[in-house]
Amino acid sequence: MKRIMIILLLAVHIATLYAQEDDPVLDSLALKTSIIDDKLWITIDKYDPDSYPGLFLVIHSNGLPIYANEWDPSKEYIIFDTSVFPPGISHIVLLTKDLQIISKHQVSFIEL
Repeated sequence: MKRIMIILLLAVHIATLYAQEDDPVLDSLALKTSIIDDKLWITIDKYDPDSYPGLFLVIHSNGLPIYANEWDPSKEYIIFDTSVFPPGISHIVLLTKDLQIISKHQVSFIEL
């Protein structure tokens, strides 16, 4: 229960950052996404773990967190099954350890 509360508070903080910050903090990094065979692939373009330690990836939909974790620098991609995402738009946000937005991306999931 404690982890859920922390994630919800983080989601509220991110919503506040969206309202305050229109542009990402660092221009050199960008999230890239692809959907291949019902899998969402997420990577960071031009990522150097030594230059940018402690990055966090947060995914939320309608303000509800779907994923919130530190980026594992040993992995090139994080892969999600698309069935975990609700229909609609999901927001993917890359943050520094002090919660500054580096990159943000939106992915639409449509139920057919």
